[in-house]
Order: sequence, then C-alpha cells, then structure tokens
Amino acid sequence: MMGSIYGLLFGWMDIEDANAYTISIKMLKEEKYCLVIGVILGALGGFVNEMIGRNVNSETLKNNL
Repeated sequence: MMGSIYGLLFGWMDIEDANAYTISIKMLKEEKYCLVIGVILGALGGFVNEMIGRNVNSETLKNNL
C-alpha cells in the first residue's frame, strides 16, 4: 500500500522529468509527504494489530475456562 502511494506521489510531482537543481527540492518535498503517510498508516496498522490480538486473547481465555 505504501509503495503504491509513494509511486503515485512520484508520478504526480514529475520527479523523473525534473532537472538536476530541482530534483533534490522535489525529492525532499515528496519525503515529507511520505513520512506523514507512513506514520499514519503505521499507527493504524499497530492499532488494528493490537485490537485483533486483544480479541484473540480474550476468546482464548474464555474457551480455556
């Protein structure tokens, strides 16, 4: 998922067509966007993983009692 978002941003910002001076500026701008997206998706993934783990543990405890 993150790779496809990064690819979309790369195409949207026309980094492949930039000259030598503006390519570093565009790459830094794209890095800022991708960092925010990565933090949000990572937090969401961690939250979902924690909720799934808690549900599995509570079901396992109920079945063992």
